[in-house]
Amino acid sequence: MPRLRTSRLVLGAQVAGLALFSMAAHAQPPTMRVHCINVGQGAATLLEFPCGAMLVDAGGQDAASDARLQAYLDVFFARRTDLRKTFKSVILTHSHVDHTRMLRKVVERYKVLRYVDSGLRTGSGKPQAQWVACNLRTGGRNIRLREVRHDEVRALPSPTGLTDRDIDPVRCSTCDPRVWILQSAVSINPGWSQRDFKDPNNHSLVVRVDFGDSSFLVTGDAETPALKRLTTFYASTQMLDIDAYQVGHHGAKNGTWQLLLDQMSPDAAVIAVGAWDYGKTPRRLHSTFAYGHPNKGTLDMIAAAIPGMRTAALGVMAGLTVHTFVPYTVSKAIYSTAWDGNLILECGLDGTIRVERNAP
Repeated sequence: MPRLRTSRLVLGAQVAGLALFSMAAHAQPPTMRVHCINVGQGAATLLEFPCGAMLVDAGGQDAASDARLQAYLDVFFARRTDLRKTFKSVILTHSHVDHTRMLRKVVERYKVLRYVDSGLRTGSGKPQAQWVACNLRTGGRNIRLREVRHDEVRALPSPTGLTDRDIDPVRCSTCDPRVWILQSAVSINPGWSQRDFKDPNNHSLVVRVDFGDSSFLVTGDAETPALKRLTTFYASTQMLDIDAYQVGHHGAKNGTWQLLLDQMSPDAAVIAVGAWDYGKTPRRLHSTFAYGHPNKGTLDMIAAAIPGMRTAALGVMAGLTVHTFVPYTVSKAIYSTAWDGNLILECGLDGTIRVERNAP
């Protein structure tokens, strides 16, 4: 079960050169570093622990974002030589290409010990997800496949989230991070419209990560029907009470729900999204500009839920509708790859969270 929250957020910290873990840094207290990598209109989140690393999604918007992700991971492993270019696991929230675009490259370039998904490999990212599932034992690989269906989550004696050694593979001598799957793909329509049921977004894995008293939640691209189901299922628990929230569906109007924010009461939010004008000229069908991300109403809702302020207000553009953006002032602790670049949340066992913007 998650610990009682005691998070202390260091708001707006623009920390230059926070040291990565090293084998010699025994005097430093253990920390978890959540890297929200700037891959434009997509998502790729690296979880770094003292004794291992995990990757949640490996997406992006184009060839340039592919190169940025590869370069970021190469530099990461060059610094963390103790990890031997190995991911303890790669978790895929759902198979849309903005979450899978670099999945095959990651599996081919680095050592992956476990691959976790919902087993539902449909949608625009199907080729990458299916390739991984079909090549677990080829090319010298020995990857364990863990398919998590929501039936497993619901079959638990109480709504505590699902965890096991594949979902939660990291055990360090100085700390024990905890990882849960709170929701996954459903096989029987729970009463949604046919359109909602067929949409892979609503079958996204929802992942909670705890590091001592620090907690982080990823909802993938789950939309309102799935979020309503999530909040109802955990209404009598503390499983959604977290410190930092990776904003669902890139800040779309249907990717965050008020009751979810009420149950989370986050201290900070991070949005993985492209620059507002990506896809404006020339027009691209699947782009930040076309989707209207992040939505102004969603930003307003999140801002009202977050108590802390940034150290300095920031002017950005927010989607009023698709293809229509308006100036927007971010004064709360809402961070985004679109306006902050690569982001790192450094989380301590005591609940302290430092935010590094424009991370190299």
